[in-house]
Amino acid sequence: MIASTGFGNIYQQRLFFHDLVCLIGRHHGVTGPQLSLEEFCTLEHVQVRDGSRSQEMYESFLAEQGIKRNIVLQISHYMSMPAIIERSDLIAVLPRSVAHIYEKHAAVRVIEPRVGIPVYSLKHHWHARNQKDPRHVWLRKVVVGIFAEA
Repeated sequence: MIASTGFGNIYQQRLFFHDLVCLIGRHHGVTGPQLSLEEFCTLEHVQVRDGSRSQEMYESFLAEQGIKRNIVLQISHYMSMPAIIERSDLIAVLPRSVAHIYEKHAAVRVIEPRVGIPVYSLKHHWHARNQKDPRHVWLRKVVVGIFAEA
């Protein structure tokens, strides 16, 4: 991964790609590996309102497609998500990496939505004044290494 500029004095480097999936309880009536658009729109959703840019972009994408979810519960973080999902018929849209962690530790499963959810790049950014600073270079290498291992 090579750093590039694109914002004047700001450098950026992609750390990984980020995509979203649905999470449902293992007991849920949906049995297939994928949700139809009709199921996606009619099932009751938990929405995470954590202020993240990917959630904002996702909601904009749905609006552009004319897709409206049946949101019945809003929460401010992902930490309570597995407990809510495994004890209800609600579904949630969340990052694949988080969903797979929950799938290992709770009675939930990942399901692919038929809604063409875009893939997002997660990047880190820094100012040009730090581009050659040895401590900053070291830290960026550590961060990139952590995400490369994942």
